Amino acid sequence: FPLPGPARLAHEGLGSLRGAELQKKIALLEAFQQDDLDRELRARALALSAGNPRLLERLNKVLADATLDTDAILAAMEKATEEFREDILLRELLARQTADGRQLLARLSVYGLPVDRVAVEAVAATSNIESHLARAAALSLVEMEQSPADGQGRYFISGILGPLLVMTDEERLEANRRGAHHLHQTLWAAGKGLSPEWALEIHRLAMMAKEKEMAASVGDALASAWVNQSRYREAEALCARTLSLGGDYRIHHTLARAEGVLGKAGDARRHYEEALAHCPSEEVRLHAAIIHNLAGVIAQQGDVKRALDLW
Repeated sequence: FPLPGPARLAHEGLGSLRGAELQKKIALLEAFQQDDLDRELRARALALSAGNPRLLERLNKVLADATLDTDAILAAMEKATEEFREDILLRELLARQTADGRQLLARLSVYGLPVDRVAVEAVAATSNIESHLARAAALSLVEMEQSPADGQGRYFISGILGPLLVMTDEERLEANRRGAHHLHQTLWAAGKGLSPEWALEIHRLAMMAKEKEMAASVGDALASAWVNQSRYREAEALCARTLSLGGDYRIHHTLARAEGVLGKAGDARRHYEEALAHCPSEEVRLHAAIIHNLAGVIAQQGDVKRALDLW
């Protein structure tokens, strides 16, 4: 609406909570702070909330109900999410989009972070992207924000809307593959000092797209950094997820480094030996590091002669 004189209103979008904002909201919710709350259950609840503060409050009440068993809690969470979608009439709003517009939103939803227009084009399978985005933004189906770095627009689909967007398995796989390759090429391969948040996003998309080499290279860099920062359990979990796509000598090596600190000497030795068996001979530095670390585990297990031979 118009204001008198030179004053004006600035558009402020209501986006999903992420990062520090999300952590501050969670700190105000008692159930999420309970020490005896199952870690997996908490993670499931956070994923279902999709960073929406009102839905977080609903899920907090579900988690606080001690009379519910695990299955009932998960079902109640999913019901809370579905009721929230009905409350804000998302199905009705989606019905106002064209078929191509809904398809664009579905493909954009594979990204877990706000992306620029070029990244949208990378996953799109339709033309008239600008008009589709404008129409969706007018109904708040797509979150729009300006990057403080370059002032360019960023686009994001909330996880609340995601389950209502339809794609075939083949279309979803292709969208994940396109998104992973785009971010990997423009951010990772370009060497732009990538933040862990974006590295994790590339790894996640690569895992969804079953891009083994990409997931292994990015995952190893992330997990190695975490081991160096004493974040051993996070590194172990990331490596285990990455290996679900198949073995990789880099991931086996970094996983073993984490396991050695976590008191899993047997597993660490097995993964070091697996890494050593498949490490290319031309990777001299990594090959030497694997032998050195394997010797350390073997020495801990009492076989000092073998360890000395390796060293």
